[in-house]
Amino acid sequence: MESCSLVRQAQEIAKLGGHTLAVELDLAAMFEEKFDEVAAIVWRAEALGWELKDRIVRGVVCHADIHLGNLLVDAADGLHLVDWEQSILAPIERDIVFFTEGAFGTTQREEELFAEGYGDFKTDPLLMAYYRYSRAVEDLSGFAREILFPDCSEESKQDALRWLKNLFRPRGLYLSSAQRW
Repeated sequence: MESCSLVRQAQEIAKLGGHTLAVELDLAAMFEEKFDEVAAIVWRAEALGWELKDRIVRGVVCHADIHLGNLLVDAADGLHLVDWEQSILAPIERDIVFFTEGAFGTTQREEELFAEGYGDFKTDPLLMAYYRYSRAVEDLSGFAREILFPDCSEESKQDALRWLKNLFRPRGLYLSSAQRW
């Protein structure tokens, strides 16, 4: 999983020092403080991937990047899912994971409402765990890359750091992944 390598690389870059921007120093401090948690997330994503690599599963069209920024409400209160550039054929769990408790602030009640509206479906707990952890690794690598590499503006770097810190909050994606899966 390329994202796992990128997270490890970002941890090493953060550890090396020589950072001049406050946002880079904040990321380095956070990676130092959360080193064991980040390593455990990466390890778990890889371990689940290896466990699932030979499993044959039924694929469906998945958006693969569901978040509030990709949901639009029109003037008639119609809900639209946009930005399908990462869409893939994958198990249903790839998208369902975005609507489970702890993912992006989803509460248990919201998860129940989603299930009620979506209809009857069964998920594989191992696939749910894999997609939760792999998303965590994707976010870690993407936000760290944005902060550590010079082609991003200071504003983008600050925004990436805010999102990264938000994912480690008590009900955030990372901690809820570790607790639930």
